[in-house]
Amino acid sequence: MKRLVLASLFIVPVLCAVACGDDDVAPPTVTADGGQDATTQPDASVDAQAGPCAVAADATYDDTDFAANAAPATALLARFEALLDPMKKAELDLAIKPTAPELQGLFTVAAPSLQANTSPAFVGYVTTRLDAFAAAAGTTWVPANPPTGKGGKYGAYIFDEKGGDLRQLAEKGMFGATHYRTAAQLVANDAGTAAVVDQVITLFGANPSWPRNDKTGDGGVAAPDRYSAIYAKRRDKGDAPTGLYVTMRRDAIVARALAGKSECVTNRKDSLERFMASWEKSLAATSIYYLADASKKFQTAASSGSATDFANALHGYNEAVAFLRGFRGNDARHIIPDATIDEILGGILAPPEGTTTSYLLITDTASHVAKLEAAIPKIAAAYGFTAEQVTAFKVNF
Repeated sequence: MKRLVLASLFIVPVLCAVACGDDDVAPPTVTADGGQDATTQPDASVDAQAGPCAVAADATYDDTDFAANAAPATALLARFEALLDPMKKAELDLAIKPTAPELQGLFTVAAPSLQANTSPAFVGYVTTRLDAFAAAAGTTWVPANPPTGKGGKYGAYIFDEKGGDLRQLAEKGMFGATHYRTAAQLVANDAGTAAVVDQVITLFGANPSWPRNDKTGDGGVAAPDRYSAIYAKRRDKGDAPTGLYVTMRRDAIVARALAGKSECVTNRKDSLERFMASWEKSLAATSIYYLADASKKFQTAASSGSATDFANALHGYNEAVAFLRGFRGNDARHIIPDATIDEILGGILAPPEGTTTSYLLITDTASHVAKLEAAIPKIAAAYGFTAEQVTAFKVNF
């Protein structure tokens, strides 16, 4: 379990001084994170429904001043969307070619800065992918062994010459290296305010309605889940109190309800610690989903010979890589050790140190596709997932 090293908290003082009221987060002091291991916290049903810190089981999330409280997190996510926008447009239209300086500028621009709020160990990884994306945009890619060229569009996505889905590797890796990491800083320096919880759930991708729905329009909701919350929802059937999304919702409700109650510091801390542990687990569980799904899709593609089928399989595989990679070297506390991440990623052709050979999943599927399923037990062991949980994680709910 890593312990937090305080980096540049975007909340202070750039935006909070403008967007937050007197009762919101004050500039944090640098403190050591000496709390319990996030995987062994008491269950919310035990510590929050009795005594002076009781929170009713049917309580909803208190949204008082939510928009103002969450403004710093909302601003960071707006920067995130601005970075992704030209990349998404380039995937749709080969005539759109964002430049490396353009993409790097979107990553580094301040108030708040994505770069400053990303784990230092992941910053170089992002900038390398942004440069590679600019080089590959506007061209097409044909997988080959050995690789040639600088990559390009293949199916609906832009890959580098080694089979890396460049937007996904940056975007989904930042779920852990930027969103989670920034939330973990807030939790580590929690002064007991409502604003901390509001910002944490915003960075997670949730909102006070906790809809367990990522759709808008017909069948959707006015305020859908976004970012990591989408994937926590997909890993949770929603019909039991132990699912990842529903337990995170409960812990967030409890932590928000206990804001400002000095006698409930421990209960609030426990809820926030559980929330962060469940957040990480939801992304790890999603890596399991994508490895299993990509394995099936690669086998289908090998039979069909379809470039579209191969591209879709490679896209999902890269999401699995990215979710794991975002926690490597993360200076916020996390469960999985870097050495385990290295072992898993090395086994699936994407070693953090060394040469990536993801293209082999296309050029020699039969020899390499089994490596994807073989990685799943290693992820499960790192997080203590049961066989039943792993089976459930392979389904989208």
